[in-house]
Amino acid sequence: MRHFLLLLLLLMLTANAAAEVRTLTEFYANLDEAATVLKAKADLDAQQSQLHVQEAQKGWEIFGGVSAGYQKSPFAREPFGHFFDPLGRIGVRYPLLGSAERQQRAIDDAATQVKIEGVRLDWSKRLAKLFLEENYAAYWSARKMLALTESYLRLRDDGVTTILHKRREAGLLFMSDYLEFLSTFDRAERLKIEFGNNRDQALIRLGYLTNAKISPFQPVKPELPEIEGGAPIDIEQLDLKILQARIENIQNTKEKENWRGIESDVNATAFGGPAIPHPSPESMQLGYGGSVGFNFRMPLEIMSLRKNEESRLNSQLISLRADYTHRDQELQHEFRALLSSYQQLAQQIKFQHTRLEAARELMRERNLRLQVIDGDAIEKYLQAVNTYYRIAIENIEAESEQWKLHIRLRQFISLLETQGRNSH
Repeated sequence: MRHFLLLLLLLMLTANAAAEVRTLTEFYANLDEAATVLKAKADLDAQQSQLHVQEAQKGWEIFGGVSAGYQKSPFAREPFGHFFDPLGRIGVRYPLLGSAERQQRAIDDAATQVKIEGVRLDWSKRLAKLFLEENYAAYWSARKMLALTESYLRLRDDGVTTILHKRREAGLLFMSDYLEFLSTFDRAERLKIEFGNNRDQALIRLGYLTNAKISPFQPVKPELPEIEGGAPIDIEQLDLKILQARIENIQNTKEKENWRGIESDVNATAFGGPAIPHPSPESMQLGYGGSVGFNFRMPLEIMSLRKNEESRLNSQLISLRADYTHRDQELQHEFRALLSSYQQLAQQIKFQHTRLEAARELMRERNLRLQVIDGDAIEKYLQAVNTYYRIAIENIEAESEQWKLHIRLRQFISLLETQGRNSH
């Protein structure tokens, strides 16, 4: 009986079953297959195609047409006074002034959208990596707590409840204490089911994220880079980058467009058709010609158009800048709140480690007492074991929560991955 009690601490400390060790970085190779990344890639490809469409529409254009009708010549003698008059023309034109600026604006808008979709693609990869790490952390904590709980339940399976039952029947243990010991095992049994479900769900999500079938493995907790909270933080967020791209696009439009509302082009046209009147009633001869022209058009209220368009761009720019400032302030506040929680949790983990060492020492002392003293030493030892088990579970939960907070903080900033030892 005392033999397995002496080995309980060793069982708790080495609770991980033999399994293949897989580090977090091994799962990053398949991140490009995540559904969110594939969607972002498709959206980027679509916007790049739209940009190529707009670029193809810039510059020289070719135009042409055919027409047919009748003409009456006052110089021709009857019955040849009415003539069938087909005409064909073809030419090229090049946009100028406002027309050229309108084409360039369409290209700039499309290029901005490509930039935005590129940001979304990079962000989706970043979030997929962090989400994968979050599920890896969930699998690590669930597996560790499950193994610890299974080790604790070995006490019941190895006959501790039988010993407690005999002591109760002998009048050496109160019924309330006996039921309290049994309830701790019942609670551990419930936690075993909960931790097992959490482990399986995390494993399934890892499979979804990597588009691969993943067998149970032994995870390794990586060393987390330090996050310094004293200096000002440059927040990196998707919505901020999108707002910045739109602001830059509007600023570029305001600086480049000087002929807004004035459509213009230069063109060269060639045309051909039958000569009218026909030189001979028996034959038809073709005539041809060409022209070069300059065209423009504008509304009568051109000044009002330009003034209101300028006002619209200014208002849109002010609105986007206000959105950027407001969102940046929100993110700074959210980051500081998360960082404060992370730092508090780090201090709590230090406290938990001290408590865990105290519980481990108490269990050792109670075990020594159990070897030399009869009476209630077995109850005292089990109470120490229960305390150690509870604190160990709380410690794992705190470390897991700190890891997840670290992941959330890295959604705001980029950290260089540090090389260091991994902790199991």
